[in-house]
Amino acid sequence: MMTRAAQLIQKRQQLLLQSALQRQQLSFLNADIEARLATADRVVDVVTAVARNPAVAVGVVAGAMILGPWRIMKWVSRGALLFGVVNKLRALTRM
Repeated sequence: MMTRAAQLIQKRQQLLLQSALQRQQLSFLNADIEARLATADRVVDVVTAVARNPAVAVGVVAGAMILGPWRIMKWVSRGALLFGVVNKLRALTRM
């Protein structure tokens, strides 16, 4: 039979372990949120740059007309696939 002091020591150890795991989970969540916000910041920066310089928007539209929509869709789909693979690899390396 375990004494009350031994029970309290065991409970304290369990709580310390639980709090360490929660801190680790919070750090992973924080890193994920920061990565998403960094992506959003980059998008906002690009939109702001385009809004300040309409020549960039004209260049994008002209490039799209020259390349054609099918080629652009092919590049976008490949880019999305590559982006997904990179995100999966980053998630695996964080573990």
